Amino acid sequence: MKQSLTKKIGLGMLLGILFGWQFPNLSIAIAPIGDIFMRLLKMLIVPLVLFSMTTGSINAIKSGKNQAKKLALKTFGYYLLTTFFAVILGLILVTTIQPGNGLNLEGVNLSTPDVVKNGTTIKELLYSFIPTNPIEALSNGKILSIIVFSLLLGFSIGATGEKGKPAADFFESMFEAVLKMTMWVIHLTPYGIFALIGNTIATRGLESLNFVMMYMVVVLLGLLIHSTITLPVILARTKRKIADYAKAMSPAILNAISTGSSSATLPLTMNCVKNAKVTRDTRKFVLPLGATINMDGTALYEAVAVVFIAQAYSMNLDISQIVIIALTATLASIGAAGIPQAGLVTMSLVLTAVGLPLEGVGLIIGVDWFLDRFRTAVNVWGDSIGAAVVDSSLK
Repeated sequence: MKQSLTKKIGLGMLLGILFGWQFPNLSIAIAPIGDIFMRLLKMLIVPLVLFSMTTGSINAIKSGKNQAKKLALKTFGYYLLTTFFAVILGLILVTTIQPGNGLNLEGVNLSTPDVVKNGTTIKELLYSFIPTNPIEALSNGKILSIIVFSLLLGFSIGATGEKGKPAADFFESMFEAVLKMTMWVIHLTPYGIFALIGNTIATRGLESLNFVMMYMVVVLLGLLIHSTITLPVILARTKRKIADYAKAMSPAILNAISTGSSSATLPLTMNCVKNAKVTRDTRKFVLPLGATINMDGTALYEAVAVVFIAQAYSMNLDISQIVIIALTATLASIGAAGIPQAGLVTMSLVLTAVGLPLEGVGLIIGVDWFLDRFRTAVNVWGDSIGAAVVDSSLK
């Protein structure tokens, strides 16, 4: 079934590109199919995170406080470490290749995308972790807040012992029900992806891929190195066969490329990791967390984009500014929602930190939709490897 689903998704992508190119009007007409598919995926995100994270933390407490502490520390440690590796790799590539040198945008007016104008601050990012109203966080899909609440709720239920058993059984039962619903939606993936890709090509066109080519090459090169060298080297420590694990994860990775959303891919990621024999308690805890805070591809992209913009404005960055970019890109990627082009929202934080104009984002906005697909795939690949690494370290 795994291979069959992978082939179907790949076929859906290829047909979507072909139809979007050759039959743009038809592709736009059937776009609602893709929209409905995305709505179904998004419908699953909040209940999946809530019930998965809560039951995961309940079971972690049941297995012992030391085990719960180990699970949390290893998960956060892996995510922070790999994200920082990605940022450093991006900075090395962009400062070595220097794709923005010679553009000379000083005095050139560029439009600033609204998502960047309405960006976030470090203070707002930190506050977003703590929900003042959990019900409001659930209704508005504030994933960071939901994760914090779910962790605290699960730990508290687990700590109450026998009295907390009815609540634990409820969350476990609801998690199983959401998983069943997830499987139904997963079977629709090839059709949804066909419609999404077709509409994207029909409305944006293939010619936009020629915009800012050297910048794109640097980002894609960084993502390629991180996904094929850095992460597999880490996975190899678990004694798993890299090719087999990648094959098991291929449906989720293809879905990430198609949708540009790690959160929308979460249901499929959990199913693929299950097929890869990662234990249930580990995947329930690690993957929902990773879909929100583990954004290796986004962190690398933001670091490259900010230095590229600086080069385009002929601004020389000193070592202290490079360090600030590394730290803020790591932090900003944690706060980036797992939705398409969320990296643009948090990029304002990194640009502001080193005094660069927000208008510079106008330089790269034309190709962001394309790069977003590949950095999301790296995010999902990193999440899945994190599940295997943490699972292996707990045995």
